Amino acid sequence: MIKQLRNGIKQLVADELERARKDNGSTFNSQHEAIAVTWEEVEEGREELERLAECLTDANRARSLIEGEISRIWYNDIRVNFKADNVLLRHVEEVAIDAAAEYIQVAAMARKWREMDRAVPVHKLP
Repeated sequence: MIKQLRNGIKQLVADELERARKDNGSTFNSQHEAIAVTWEEVEEGREELERLAECLTDANRARSLIEGEISRIWYNDIRVNFKADNVLLRHVEEVAIDAAAEYIQVAAMARKWREMDRAVPVHKLP
């Protein structure tokens, strides 16, 4: 199953690279641009992971509150709390997708950079 997922991700990387080439040119203009663009995508991915960690922390707090209250609340109250938890988990899912999208962009920029390195002889690099 992980192999199938990785193959799907590789296709998403190829699709993102094609989109980036159409929007920003087929190659980077320099090694400096390559590292700057790739690093920017890494930073955006890191921000999404931080958001995801915050969401998971909130979900854990909600779970703890629900578990602590179970013995003192009615069934309908529990259902309301689980629905609220479900909304939070939907948010966790969306943030995780955002983080995955950012890292797909990182992979696409790394591939674009790698292709640039193959096209430029090493002795000509600044």
